[in-house]
Amino acid sequence: MAIFSYKEGFIKRSQGQSALAAAAYILRSSFQDHRTGVRYDFHHKGGLLHSRILVPSDAPECLVEAANDPEKFFLAIEAAEKRKDSQLAFNITAALPHELDKPNLIKLVEEFLSENFLQKGLAVCYAIHSPGPHSNSRNVHLHILATTRWIEANGFGKKLTSSWYKRARLKERRLNFELTNNHYLERQGLDVRIDARSYKDRGIERIPTRHMGPKVMALERRGVKTRLGDRLREIESLNNRRELEAQANNQVMVITPIGGEIALHEYLKSLTPPMPYPEISMKDMRNNPVLEREYWLTRKKKLQRDRAIAGILKDYLHKKKLSAMDLCALSHEDINELKNNGVGFLEKIQHEQCVARKRNTGRER
Repeated sequence: MAIFSYKEGFIKRSQGQSALAAAAYILRSSFQDHRTGVRYDFHHKGGLLHSRILVPSDAPECLVEAANDPEKFFLAIEAAEKRKDSQLAFNITAALPHELDKPNLIKLVEEFLSENFLQKGLAVCYAIHSPGPHSNSRNVHLHILATTRWIEANGFGKKLTSSWYKRARLKERRLNFELTNNHYLERQGLDVRIDARSYKDRGIERIPTRHMGPKVMALERRGVKTRLGDRLREIESLNNRRELEAQANNQVMVITPIGGEIALHEYLKSLTPPMPYPEISMKDMRNNPVLEREYWLTRKKKLQRDRAIAGILKDYLHKKKLSAMDLCALSHEDINELKNNGVGFLEKIQHEQCVARKRNTGRER
């Protein structure tokens, strides 16, 4: 089954990162940084299916020539940035459908890049990687490094403006990636599709997982338990349990926590009424800064409130010497009562904490 994954970020000099090093990694090559004297060597990694540097059709001859020499191309990108806190490249990682063969994967990627980067005046370097020897056999994925400067007649021109990185633009690129993938899946007669929407937006009662990353994956492979690995196993257990109970009840489940931070998160969701967001479309937000500010302030307040409630509940469980597993003993009636009286319950916890702090302060004096 094809999955959707599309993440954007930056290669930042302020964090000790290098566009040349990132290029050497995704291209599985060995490059020499003449500015620092460091050599980045990843030719032994393997797993490269295909790679290419693409420039706009009106790019100057010097960049067209440099595109045939990746080391020269990325040294030019490094040289164009003078500041010590420069954003050197736009970094994108995405999953590709393993159901497609190599020629169709290449066409898919280049069509997406042409519409979303090249036609807008940016140059890109992409690499398609096959699954590693110890990873999932379906883990075909894409790496993209895009310039953070417009391509002009003399080479690298002005920096991208902040509008390029806004959330609305990200959602647009995610949607375009979904549509391009589904177009090629449909054209090959495959009945699988990907969906850029979150589980919540699709009405699916599942907790999203996180990417484990190569370092954590290597530790887990050696038998070393990690916090992220434990959390992912806990999420998987909770999702499986939800599916089984939903199938048994054939109805929307009452959320009952299982343990750890995931339990607290789910418990808080059932305990606190949702904070409504202003009804604002992305188009209205782009055209009205006041509405956009109102939207993001509301999101910030909700996040702050959720974090505060999580801290209160954790302290309460610690004080009562309870674990999150004990919450499983609550009946459906208890949970519904806590849902209906969630605010009062939290105020009670806060009051007990306040009394305890005053008592401790008096003892110290």
